[in-house]
Amino acid sequence: MNLAAQTSARRLKAYCYSQLVANQIQGVYEARDERMIKYLSKVRRLAGKFKNFKVIRIPRMENAKADVLSKLAASSYTTLGSICMEFLKKSSIENEVVEVMQVEHDPCWMDEIIENLRSGKLPEAKKEARKVIQRAAWFSLDGESLYKRSYTLPYQKYIRPSNAAYTLQETHEGICLEHLGGKALAIKVLLRGLYWPTLRQDALDLVKMCERYQKFSPTIHQPAVSMAPIISPLPTSFRSMGDGHLGPFSPSLRKT
Repeated sequence: MNLAAQTSARRLKAYCYSQLVANQIQGVYEARDERMIKYLSKVRRLAGKFKNFKVIRIPRMENAKADVLSKLAASSYTTLGSICMEFLKKSSIENEVVEVMQVEHDPCWMDEIIENLRSGKLPEAKKEARKVIQRAAWFSLDGESLYKRSYTLPYQKYIRPSNAAYTLQETHEGICLEHLGGKALAIKVLLRGLYWPTLRQDALDLVKMCERYQKFSPTIHQPAVSMAPIISPLPTSFRSMGDGHLGPFSPSLRKT
């Protein structure tokens, strides 16, 4: 990318065999390692110099050209022709400064509990203050994260309403890519240690809007209305048909 930027290239298409690197650049995966975060920050900054920048992942077996270029140090330069090369004496991310952006969240009911657990602050109204104290007894604060206590389950991290939709989307068709039903999706989020009050209803609403789930989900054979019992186990029409097939009968010796 540095060489392309020096040649004033406007469009750049890069090929990579690493699924991790390609998906991190495309935004599919999240970079967690400190070293990878620095590389990703530098790549995104360099990508801004191009009008169009694209990363394409190809299988390792089809990456022969890149393998040849990577072995230039052990090759004879006289047989390679004209190739742009750059020797790096040190890592390109050395002394790299990672910019941290402060994200402001929309106000919600969690703010009062967080403030109470952090500094003991309460609303001025006595009724609201009593409500906050009762609710805060079920929560624990770790940094900026709010966790709910439970009798049987581990601590569950509360998700803000602004992040709830993203969490469900990633679990349903993002990183997990399972396309679960509404109830199963809510349970999956719970097993990941996340929770918010409207989790189940939000999961049901998301599944209703998922086109792939609506097309390929198992067919429900349960009737749409409640089942009604049959009052007469043998209708009159069927009883008369049975009598017609059995008769007429011959009289007995006693004429009865």
